Amino acid sequence: MYYFLGVSPKYPNSYWLEYDRSSAIESIRFLMNERMVLSESDNLRFDIKKNISLPKFLKYDYLCTDASPIVSKRLADVFKEVAFDDVQLLPVQVYIKGELVGTYYLPIFLKVIDCIDWDSTIYDAQYNFFKRIAILPGSLGANSVVKAKGYHLGDPIVNEAFYSKCLEKGICGCSFYENPYINKSI
Repeated sequence: MYYFLGVSPKYPNSYWLEYDRSSAIESIRFLMNERMVLSESDNLRFDIKKNISLPKFLKYDYLCTDASPIVSKRLADVFKEVAFDDVQLLPVQVYIKGELVGTYYLPIFLKVIDCIDWDSTIYDAQYNFFKRIAILPGSLGANSVVKAKGYHLGDPIVNEAFYSKCLEKGICGCSFYENPYINKSI
């Protein structure tokens, strides 16, 4: 079984983080699915400038940003354990109202594979929108986490081992949508 890894619908809007664009790295590079080399001066920073509950915020392992999702150390450890070769984890600093909260990780999904079952997928070309997206059985091969060719800006696709490890570790803030994924926002 394959799953689409997405943010939890219960993720609060007030917890969205802003990427500090004064960094030398353009945020579009986070979506290119290519390994990145950071210099010592590359300081990736994300901020929340609103008053929020820090204890509640710290419970989330999969966090939304205006650039690309970031993950807690707990979820980064799952990536390292189950999908070591599939993902590069870039360390980032998270600040709330100017105070350092800690180090999180920005996953760069390195594997983009041709895995969409176009016969079962419903794509609206006029609006560039998937109404239903299906993944071919067995198409991930030995990979645990991938992006789908033709949907590489969309949610990552994970296998059963990754899904099970997240459940075992009590990972919070993400949702796993079963294959095929039916977009209910239409």
